[in-house]
Amino acid sequence: MNKILNMLPLWFSARTKTSLITTIMLGTFSILAAQDNWMLHSIVPTSNCLRCIISTSPARQGGIRLVCGDSGTIISSADNNTWTVLQSGTTSDLLGILPNVAVGKNGTVVSTAVGASWHSQISRTKWNFGGLARRNLYVAVGDSGLILTSPDDSTWTTQISGTIKCLRAISCNMSPYANPSPSLIVVGDSGTILTSPDGIIWSSQVSGTKRNLNSVGFGYLSTVPTLVVVGDSGTILTSLNGVIWNGQTSGTTNTLRSIFTATDALNFEACLYVAVGDKGTILSSRTRIGSSPGIAWTSQVSGTTKNLYGVTSTDFDSLMVVGDSGTILTSYYKPLTTKIEQGKITERWQWVSISNRFVNYSLAEPSQISMTLYDIKGRLVKTLINQIQQPRSYSVAMPQNVSPGVYSVAFRAGNQRINKIVFASGK
Repeated sequence: MNKILNMLPLWFSARTKTSLITTIMLGTFSILAAQDNWMLHSIVPTSNCLRCIISTSPARQGGIRLVCGDSGTIISSADNNTWTVLQSGTTSDLLGILPNVAVGKNGTVVSTAVGASWHSQISRTKWNFGGLARRNLYVAVGDSGLILTSPDDSTWTTQISGTIKCLRAISCNMSPYANPSPSLIVVGDSGTILTSPDGIIWSSQVSGTKRNLNSVGFGYLSTVPTLVVVGDSGTILTSLNGVIWNGQTSGTTNTLRSIFTATDALNFEACLYVAVGDKGTILSSRTRIGSSPGIAWTSQVSGTTKNLYGVTSTDFDSLMVVGDSGTILTSYYKPLTTKIEQGKITERWQWVSISNRFVNYSLAEPSQISMTLYDIKGRLVKTLINQIQQPRSYSVAMPQNVSPGVYSVAFRAGNQRINKIVFASGK
């Protein structure tokens, strides 16, 4: 392997954004095919409207789901089933959340060091916040063109957005290979789209619509970013560079509130997009490398007529959606059985994913597995596995004693080799 072919995004999906922070969440294309099996959670500790959901990492690695909403609601779950109410320290509606920061109406900013108890920060504004993301800085957006940045979630600086339109969502691009795409994209009312390389200098783009835009997400096909924006009256826009935008047919006139993106973990040649919105609307679209993103959309049966505001991936096999009146929906992916003929041996696995510093995979049959770690120059760093493994789920931790940088994990099952799974060490 002479070079690393892909660097995957780190992302969280939320109410009106797909914010990118610290977790690589991947799903294989075959698994992420269709989710017409949505299940309504009957035990939720609130009837308040739920506006935003993120997944800090898959539950199998100790991650949690965080949801925020009206009247200062913050709830969490580590297993998709049991929910805990957290003390947010505010009664203001919360519209955007990260693992340790949440923003909302009336300039509300709350943060936490341990997750259980949150406390207020001074934002120096009374405008409503609508979206929150973090790349090198925390970036919050809101009413009247408001953009604030902070290095530490407590000291906030106003940036010049160049617009007085309400800004509703922000998304980050975390891939170092995704050029010339911008690092940050903001969307808002009357078709507003802003892009920035750093959260400080912002440029206005021509969206081609005057409808309100509510959410934006980054997907990736090989090294090419695929951008999807959703908005009022079923509006869907797509772009490969953040500058030229194309309108797509969604098949609905309902307002779309949130967009989630996932990238194929096996070969990085496919993306899944899931959009949610009013009256229980859930749409999905699949894109393969060489084709334009988000062209064909399929309506799914959500089983609810409640307005839906947020969507994210939870474990390696499920999606979760939140909305009005404490609505929480979960959909589990259909099983994957990819067969690879090797003489008389058939190797099958259900998924291969990487989250933070773990490679996770599931075997359906006994398989000869090898896993090796390479540096950015293609040099062998360490052999992680070389043995026959039995059918079950596995999680392999990446070495802690490697230098900072980007690494490739080559995974082999029988004669089938996957060499595009990478992780970044910032140690």
